[in-house]
Amino acid sequence: MEMQKLFDQFVRERQFLTNVTEKTLVYYQTAWRKWQPHLVQVHSEAELRPATRAAITELSASGKICARSINTYICVLQTLLNWMFEQELLQKRIKIPKLRCEKKLVSVLAEDDVRKILLFKPRKFYQWRAQASFALMLDTGIRSAEWRFLKMENVNFDAQQLKVYGKGRKERIVPISAECKNILMRYVLRSKLPEGSVYLFPTKTGTAMCNRNALRDLKMTAAWAGVWKISLHNCRHSFATAWVEAGGGLPALKEIMGHASIQTTMNYLHSSVKAIRTQHDSYSPLHRK
Repeated sequence: MEMQKLFDQFVRERQFLTNVTEKTLVYYQTAWRKWQPHLVQVHSEAELRPATRAAITELSASGKICARSINTYICVLQTLLNWMFEQELLQKRIKIPKLRCEKKLVSVLAEDDVRKILLFKPRKFYQWRAQASFALMLDTGIRSAEWRFLKMENVNFDAQQLKVYGKGRKERIVPISAECKNILMRYVLRSKLPEGSVYLFPTKTGTAMCNRNALRDLKMTAAWAGVWKISLHNCRHSFATAWVEAGGGLPALKEIMGHASIQTTMNYLHSSVKAIRTQHDSYSPLHRK
């Protein structure tokens, strides 16, 4: 058992057989750099289990990496170990427990901030693009990469729906509202998109945007509108939280957001402060009085 060779084989299979994205491959390599010094000398299943525990202990004790980041690295190692078991390289499945870490509240945008950005009057191309992409994220909850690589051919204005490609290049259909459709059509007509571009939100040269520039444009446009605290991902959180608070069903939300597990979607059910406040006001002895 040579862990480095096994990891390289695992990555090749994930790349060519499972068709994972380039971003996922980079994620694998980043995590492996943390495990490699601890596991490269492992040559048997009996050595692998204690070496794994020792590696996690050492990473945690170093104080240089937070528990949340270590847990993301554990996810990659767990995927590798699962693959080794499926390849019959391990006699027993190895389950790695994650570290305990503080659960952060989901950050959502205030209704007043949303209104300010949507009512802002763009004057430059990047402002038109940022406002339209903001509206799309808020209306659908799609990920940054999903709208940055969204092609014009996958936007159906008549049917009010998009075809997006999520994690693992999984394809799904996402509906858009009439209001979002109008904002997108206005953006396409007024922003003067680069000629020949295949993307809905291209750069000035017609290529797909990178995540860093998308965040920069959103922050700059939001600042012009008087909103100072915003991120790409809390637009996604805002959509999901608003859906739950309005009584929307979790199975439909799971499909729209492209979650692999309903457990991920349920995080929004548990983190809805508005829903908690409503129940508190209904059942608090003091409030009833």
